[in-house]
Amino acid sequence: MKGLLVKDFKLMKGQQSFFIIVVLVSILTAVVSSPSFVIAYLSFIGSAFTLSTLSYDEFDNGNAFLFSLPITRTEYILEKYGFALITGGAFWLAGIVIAIITQAFKNPSATKDIIIDALAVLPVLFIILAVMFPFQLKFGGEKGRIAIIAAAGAVAITGVIIFKISEMFNMDLSLIYSYLQKTDIKTLILAVIVVSVLILFISFKTSLVIIYKKEF
Repeated sequence: MKGLLVKDFKLMKGQQSFFIIVVLVSILTAVVSSPSFVIAYLSFIGSAFTLSTLSYDEFDNGNAFLFSLPITRTEYILEKYGFALITGGAFWLAGIVIAIITQAFKNPSATKDIIIDALAVLPVLFIILAVMFPFQLKFGGEKGRIAIIAAAGAVAITGVIIFKISEMFNMDLSLIYSYLQKTDIKTLILAVIVVSVLILFISFKTSLVIIYKKEF
């Protein structure tokens, strides 16, 4: 698995110009606009690069060669999730540092809010990775993006249906919102992170099933 990590980091090194531009844009955005947005932006850029490594592996039937090496499919999936967490986590920390440094000159008391915003980004990052990995493995690059858009549309339609059903049966959804408002924000974020980690674990198991069914 170490060899796979080295391979992906070398691919990442080949994109260093792109990442430098991303960091410079993030610093500029943090100075003139929202530092919290920078944390989310950098986190998603870092983790999304893992999905591009999947496309690189698939290019020109590369997986057939890759799995002729002494690695198992379980190691391959484990490395991809691990690489996503490493890169996403590194960029997440970079976003926090940029946000805190830029705010130190404008609003030093905003550090606590930045940390809370950063913790709120983590579950979103985990869930996005949990959804995108199986789709990318199952359908490939282009078809995977189409499948993700279709899934997002299905989620939106489901939300509308739930809202309409609640109206039909006179269910007051605002009570849930009121309850969440009364809940301590730290407890709520911790609970959401735990749930998102569980979803990521389910995604990992799903990806294993997909990769073992694929023929290269």
